[in-house]
Amino acid sequence: MSGIKLKNLIIILFVFITMFIILSYNGKKIEKTSSSKNFKYSSFTFFSLDTVIDVKYGGENRALERKIKSEFDRIYKKFSPSFRESIIYKINNRRGSEIKIDKETLYLIKESLKFYKESSKVFDITVKPLLDIWGFENEKKKVPSKKEIVKTLKYVSSERINLKGDKIVLPSGFKIDLGGIAKGYAVDRAAKIFKKSGITNFLINAGGDLIARGVNDRGKPWIIGIQHPRKSGVIKIFRVENRAVATSGDYQRYFVSDGIRYCHILSPFIGYPFRKWVSMTVVAEKCITADALSTAFFGMDVNSIKKTINKYFKDVKFYGIKPDMSVYTNFDRE
Repeated sequence: MSGIKLKNLIIILFVFITMFIILSYNGKKIEKTSSSKNFKYSSFTFFSLDTVIDVKYGGENRALERKIKSEFDRIYKKFSPSFRESIIYKINNRRGSEIKIDKETLYLIKESLKFYKESSKVFDITVKPLLDIWGFENEKKKVPSKKEIVKTLKYVSSERINLKGDKIVLPSGFKIDLGGIAKGYAVDRAAKIFKKSGITNFLINAGGDLIARGVNDRGKPWIIGIQHPRKSGVIKIFRVENRAVATSGDYQRYFVSDGIRYCHILSPFIGYPFRKWVSMTVVAEKCITADALSTAFFGMDVNSIKKTINKYFKDVKFYGIKPDMSVYTNFDRE
């Protein structure tokens, strides 16, 4: 999905099931049921939001699995800027300065503006024009000229977004991309489907944006591994108890030009990729929060991250890796 943070940024270490299931994925839904002495669990895998979705839960309900898959697909089609039928495509290709939007879209834009303010303007959904000139939206990746970047920066600032009732008003040339928030939102929506169905033990992993509730099939907390940003394997393993996790990194959507790595997480201030971190993991109550903050923190220094957490997100944890592989975190006993 263009604009959606793609690919696996976190390796999930399921008990009794490994991520080799992804390697053998052939485009079809994969289902598996496992059981232990006290717990019976089912798992299924499918493709949506341009990534592999892995789900494991306590129980067995094929109709519920179809409902979750349909919800991911609905959000994918609605918020991908590349689908002509999507609301984001309609906003970005509007005639005039304003367009009517539905309540769900309004909610996501309001949440994005909240994160924009709380991150000192680092999280900015109007970076779409920058993503376009860098080629991250059309896969024609290139380093733009300084002149082109300076020109494009005139159309980047969430300050110019105006919400009037059920309408969004944007100046000409401005476009939005909910890629830093939509996948986390989709994971939260799937979690609500489980909750409404009375299922309390599950793990939903959408290409690195995940939520864990209850316990695994051994009756223990879910175990999560953060992928090493420069080699195979994991760099950190920890337990997740009723929390959401998301990672942003420079090692999935990127290209190398003249020996320099350029990733898709772009600064709305200077128009170039952020270089403070190579990996940023955030643990929060909701996946929408973890998703947005992993992007925002990727562009912030350690002191700014800690100040933001202390002021707005006291229950949030972060695990950041610098280019020299040094680690900064507020994880316990780190």
